[in-house]
Amino acid sequence: MRALIYSFFIMCIAGPSSARDLTDFELMTLHVEIAGYETAMKRHDLAKISETVPPRIIHFVAQRAGVPDAQVRSVLTAELQTIMATVTFLKFEMDEKNIAFRQTPTGVPYALVPSMTLMEIKGVKMEANSETLAIIDGKDWYLLRVDDESQISALRQVYPDFADVTFPTGSVKEVE
Repeated sequence: MRALIYSFFIMCIAGPSSARDLTDFELMTLHVEIAGYETAMKRHDLAKISETVPPRIIHFVAQRAGVPDAQVRSVLTAELQTIMATVTFLKFEMDEKNIAFRQTPTGVPYALVPSMTLMEIKGVKMEANSETLAIIDGKDWYLLRVDDESQISALRQVYPDFADVTFPTGSVKEVE
């Protein structure tokens, strides 16, 4: 179960199925969500970080594992604690000025937010650059990493509107 939950731990997604533009309120709340997530990463606020996973994804993982949703959240938090104990996060940024606003082929709006993580693992500095998927599920925004095939697969099962969306690949490199 740990491996299943781990592969989904920073996922988030969604939206209605008819084509539409984002409202001013949705744009404002997206920026609030991004700012809150950046702050949570800097403060190692595991509760806030885990809240970026949509409840529907948590429920999906729980059903597959045969456990209650609350247990998935608990294991997710424990996995995040393990990661935070082994990785030193030196810098985390989400580039709000270069957000790419898009729609799925079925018209569901979403955003791709350029994201950079500078971290140190066992004395080696690494820089990860990727796109963070921002989606609306109900009225709430969720942020989801989409640089792992198992995460993308789960996303597409829970949110079939994303079945035909191609996500950009991220990169990780050693830096000095």
